[in-house]
Amino acid sequence: MRRLIVLLFLSVALSASLAQIPRMISYQGKVTDGSGNPVADNTYVMRFRIYNASSGGTMLWDSSNQNVAVNGGVFNVLLGESPQPALGLAFDADYWLLVTFAGVDQTPRHRLASVGYAYMASGLVPGTVVSGSVTTGSSAAIAGVNTAATGSTYGTYGQVSSTAGTGLYGWATATTGYPRGVVGVSSSPTGTGVLGYSNATSGANCGVYGYSPSPDGRGVYGYALNSGGQNFGVYGESASAIGRGVYGYGTATTGVNYGVYGRTDSQNGYGVFASATANTGSNYGVYALTTSMAGTALYGWAQAATGTIYGGRFRADASAGRGVFGEATATTGTTYGGYFQSASASGHGVYAYASAETGDTYAVRGECESTEGVAVHGSALANSGNTVGVEGVSYSTSGKGVFGRAGATTGVVFGGRFEANSTSGRGVNGVAMATTGTNYGVYGYTASTSGYGVYFSGGLAGSGTKSCVVKTSRGPSLMYCQESPENWFEDFGEGRLVNGRAHIELDPLFLETVTIDEANPMKVFVQLHDETCKGVAVKKGLTGFDVIELWEGTSHGAFDYRVVAKRKGYEERRLDYCAAAETDSHLFPELREKENERLSAD
Repeated sequence: MRRLIVLLFLSVALSASLAQIPRMISYQGKVTDGSGNPVADNTYVMRFRIYNASSGGTMLWDSSNQNVAVNGGVFNVLLGESPQPALGLAFDADYWLLVTFAGVDQTPRHRLASVGYAYMASGLVPGTVVSGSVTTGSSAAIAGVNTAATGSTYGTYGQVSSTAGTGLYGWATATTGYPRGVVGVSSSPTGTGVLGYSNATSGANCGVYGYSPSPDGRGVYGYALNSGGQNFGVYGESASAIGRGVYGYGTATTGVNYGVYGRTDSQNGYGVFASATANTGSNYGVYALTTSMAGTALYGWAQAATGTIYGGRFRADASAGRGVFGEATATTGTTYGGYFQSASASGHGVYAYASAETGDTYAVRGECESTEGVAVHGSALANSGNTVGVEGVSYSTSGKGVFGRAGATTGVVFGGRFEANSTSGRGVNGVAMATTGTNYGVYGYTASTSGYGVYFSGGLAGSGTKSCVVKTSRGPSLMYCQESPENWFEDFGEGRLVNGRAHIELDPLFLETVTIDEANPMKVFVQLHDETCKGVAVKKGLTGFDVIELWEGTSHGAFDYRVVAKRKGYEERRLDYCAAAETDSHLFPELREKENERLSAD
């Protein structure tokens, strides 16, 4: 009986796209007789079949009968070489080879194993090109999937040391639909679907660079499936002072396109989490840029209708850092440095937290170079409830709850513009929580001699004092305003009697601002300067008044006068009820604790 001895077996099973690597199996063996001696040199009929089991099972490939030369008992064959059938196997499972020599099956079957080319291909040696393409369905040209449930695992890992290189580059060339340059999936709560690591500390390098020319596509799309734990749709990190942890570029100038789109379904997760760890240089946790006139540089949307959620939440721990830095470079149009939206009744469109307790820090700082732009615009669209256009809180004794600066020196510019459409809302709600130091709920400043630090229209009310600061030898001192239950305008002047009589006609511009009639007569107060005068009486008219010396006197004495009249449009107003002050803790101490609880919750 003849016996088959396997000397060497090489298995190569690779993607058809790797044309430089043979897609065949090299098989070498030795045939001996029953005494262990090599069979005679000759050409023998042999047959090779591949099964999916060590015995029984299903035959997956058959070479049919082949004439094989044997020398010294040794033979060599290439399985899958023409005219044999091609090896159309996926090589993603175990296979066994059955050899038939001169009509006799040699047992047991031989299990195929990877060596040589196949072993090198599994690690992708330098220079190896891997590519794939799909034309229909939802299949992936190249997909990295890691099903491990624990550990720091990666679906796809890309690394580059070049200052201009790319760790992982995905390009979706389709101009319509929802193509993805790269899709990474990880089932581990601490794993990473795609991790791009660029370790160069200088230059314009990218851990992950995603590009999509489609107006509805995504250069990079990250989706964190876990509903619990600290998971990230996209996590990017850069140690370079001018690098980017994640750089997303939406080149389409129209349509709903995103440079970076992040989503998370976890209550504690982040759609996009960006961390700029460099302590110096102009580095950004998130840098967003749009060239479209109707586009949005950065758009944050919190879809949950309940809970404390954030359309965007930003934090800067550096004393000179920025929790949010939004820059809209377009000088015309309705542009936004950052646009945020929250659908939750207790959520925040923007929540910015500057945790540094000292230094010139800003929870939010807005700058705009357009002559018609707005540095910071807060709009509370709800038409009911206790809504706030912008609320700024600072716990630093030298900090600012809200600081708005309009750098343009001409045009109608706003350091901050705030709107509230609610009947009980606040366009601006400034609260200075520090109980010591010189702090301001709202601070307004203008460097223009014809400008206003604070300009109001529609009335001004408050529970505190109204005062003006003047210079004295002791230092800045307060001059307080008079208060009245009715709304009066007043004017001052001086006159002189001529033969005991004088007529004073009021300033026509002053008369345009007041109402003087029978129901609303003016008030006139006269102060004499001449001791020879016997005293005076006043006869009031509608546009002026007469001063008449008593006892038919004929002196020529001088006098000062003060005229007070009702402000036009406010004739019937007296001690109006102020509903807005109901929650003022200074007037109503019993509500102080409730107000503090609300502010703490916010």
